[in-house]
Amino acid sequence: MELKTFGEGQTLFRQGDQGDAFYIVSAGQCNVMVRPSGFLKAGDEVRLINELTFAGTAVPPGTLAKVDKYDPSRDYPYTVRVHGTGQRGRVLPEEIEPISGMPEDKFVAKVLLLEVLLLEVFLIIVLVF
Repeated sequence: MELKTFGEGQTLFRQGDQGDAFYIVSAGQCNVMVRPSGFLKAGDEVRLINELTFAGTAVPPGTLAKVDKYDPSRDYPYTVRVHGTGQRGRVLPEEIEPISGMPEDKFVAKVLLLEVLLLEVFLIIVLVF
């Protein structure tokens, strides 16, 4: 186990990052923020983040498209139509970004630490607002 110290306002990780560590708050506090999912809807303008392949044709990153459909029951929930060519394809939320920018993260909890000396253990208490 390795002890790491983070400064005020520093981000430990972001929603969607690959999990490569488990954090235990041993002193201080941190905020838990969540980015809303499913905020894009049919008709929204987006930009492709990665190179994608639609119907056997490569579509470069930065290409503009419009959301045709959103179906949360699918593995690839968004169907987009590329501007200019009309190509359609299904994409993951992390493969597109809205042209107008991401919504603000929502505050969901504050994590505080209490040291219980009698039991000699650390408890993490999450206060949900």
